[in-house]
Amino acid sequence: MILRNLESARPWQHVLESLGAYMLLAERLFDGPVAYAEDWNFGPNKVDTRPAGWVVDLLASYCKEDASALIQHNEYAVREAVYLRLGCSKAHSQLGWYPIWPIEHTVENVADRYLSYQDKQDMQAFSLQQIQQYQTQWEQR
Repeated sequence: MILRNLESARPWQHVLESLGAYMLLAERLFDGPVAYAEDWNFGPNKVDTRPAGWVVDLLASYCKEDASALIQHNEYAVREAVYLRLGCSKAHSQLGWYPIWPIEHTVENVADRYLSYQDKQDMQAFSLQQIQQYQTQWEQR
């Protein structure tokens, strides 16, 4: 794996978090299109904004593999922010939306997906199972 900067922190989240947020927004838009037809940010909790190297190390531990990350140095690479975070307070206060999967669970689910694919499992069934798991946890929040 080649990473530009192991220390760059990004707002990592599972795709189901974003999809769940957009589904909630779609429901609200259906009920009151004028009130919710705005810009929205859906991102992880502040504690889940982690450096890329941390995420790679955690993913490797879940996959039980030796994953080494190499830093790619490119003098022509575009400069990028070391720390990125999304401001989601509007989604919290106006939609009541909060992410439900912490970064550790997110990375574990990504590792499970990778390992299932490697084992040539039925990925449609796997995906439906993860969606059901997320939906159940969303309803219990």
